[in-house]
Amino acid sequence: MKRLAAVLGDQGKKHWQARTAYRRLAKHLNTMPVGFPRSVSGVEKRILRSIFTPGEAEAALHLSYKPEPKDVILARASQKGIPSAEMERRLASMEKNGALLIKNPDGEPQICLLPFVVGFFETQIASMNAGLYLDATQYMAEAMGFEYLSTVPQQMRIVPVEKSITPQHRISTHDEIRRIIADAGDSIALTTCICRKGRDMLGAPCERTDRRETCMAFHDFGEMYIKNGWARRIGVEEAMEVIALSERDGLVIEVSNEKNPSFACMCCPCCCGVFNMLAAAPRPADFVQSNFRAALDSDKCVLCGKCEKRCPTQAIKMKKDAVKIDLGKCIGCGLCAAACKPQALTMAPKTRQRTPPEDYSALMDAIMANKKGFVGKAASTIKGALGIKR
Repeated sequence: MKRLAAVLGDQGKKHWQARTAYRRLAKHLNTMPVGFPRSVSGVEKRILRSIFTPGEAEAALHLSYKPEPKDVILARASQKGIPSAEMERRLASMEKNGALLIKNPDGEPQICLLPFVVGFFETQIASMNAGLYLDATQYMAEAMGFEYLSTVPQQMRIVPVEKSITPQHRISTHDEIRRIIADAGDSIALTTCICRKGRDMLGAPCERTDRRETCMAFHDFGEMYIKNGWARRIGVEEAMEVIALSERDGLVIEVSNEKNPSFACMCCPCCCGVFNMLAAAPRPADFVQSNFRAALDSDKCVLCGKCEKRCPTQAIKMKKDAVKIDLGKCIGCGLCAAACKPQALTMAPKTRQRTPPEDYSALMDAIMANKKGFVGKAASTIKGALGIKR
């Protein structure tokens, strides 16, 4: 009887320690630039349990959103009782699980902890299952979507599809998808869209495309995906073919909000959880970063209605004998202009042009500098939900 009590006591202690580790990790992640807020149901703890072991959750407490040399991290963990060899083992496991990023500036490896989105949710290509996808969808609806949409600057930005841009636009290189891909050179990884994979598992496939290899990672992110077997390396020519097919299928090009983006997603309102919420907002334009908007030349319009069908946010409506554009809903994706043969629709630069941060680290620093408390985030999101210009 004493032995049974001892075993049960030991199991109870381990269970309590594990719960404590996940609770502390959730709090730690919420201090990051793109936070990890509590939900009503507590589903976020279930997500953490599916990705981190209790030991990895403890190890993650010693990582920052800022890339740091491994020696610095090992020394910090050692001071808290985790031997360096054990910490290295946990870091290697966390890398394979997609929880952290290893950057290599000047050949010196540096490690940082990824946020939930865009971050360690998207790296779950190999381990994705229906349960995890449903948990992530629930969490986005309860808390994470609120967090994501209220970040300033936005974590992602819209770049117009290639066919919608002409030489007359004098477009900045950070908004030109061909230049973004060319600059990535050999570090381009093509991977399966995590959202479409999740939808397939629920028996609700994408309504816009049959393709699944639609998303790309570049530079350090690309090398991470390739190293761990989550993606295959492709060249510039194949990457541009992916972009062309995405334009054909009516997918929106979203890239990380950096001058040299870390990744590019091909989004649609039926699959992408964040984009789904974006499209449902009265003024989606307030929640995205884009330097363009649709402009109409009524004299050229033949009222074919293709633009209305192509618009992912329902910003374009056919009104009897005219086309109306709601600029509060226009996200500047260019899908309408690319489909308009009479060239009645074009992409016009916005009066206020925004230059993105230099790289991933600079983006996270900018978001952190503008991080709001709960009240500020709530006010910003409620305004957007009510259609009040932010």
